[in-house]
Amino acid sequence: MALTGLSPVNKLGHMKYGRHANRINVLFILGIFLAPIGYCVFDASIPTDVGHMVILGSFALGAFVIADWYHFNLTNSYVGIAWAIAVGAFVAAGALLIASVANSASLVALALLQPIERWGGHGTSLRAYLSGVGIIAVALVSVPCLFLIVLAGR
Repeated sequence: MALTGLSPVNKLGHMKYGRHANRINVLFILGIFLAPIGYCVFDASIPTDVGHMVILGSFALGAFVIADWYHFNLTNSYVGIAWAIAVGAFVAAGALLIASVANSASLVALALLQPIERWGGHGTSLRAYLSGVGIIAVALVSVPCLFLIVLAGR
């Protein structure tokens, strides 16, 4: 059994999950959904538009986490998390560069989606950018999750 970071991995580089790992993954997914949504619902001082964006973001991040957990398996090891960050950064940066050159818009304005109309006519680049950012977000969220799984597996 080879070791990558602290996690035992199989030949494909994916962590061998036990029953406890699935419970920890479910708790993280619940946290991704419930924590931001609960905060936005109970804090009346948050503007409605911000609350809607946070709730939408939590659903999007939750969808990426579930997709990675069931299908992609990028975040089953620390090496996989590093690769996910690299791939997500490459995809997001490429989409930003393409849209920036095509629209003569600044990279910062495009990255912050302000205004969203600057992405007009470049729907594929916008999807690629959002997917790259989603992959990076899942990788970052997976670091503490994987750490807990490794600790629970000892």
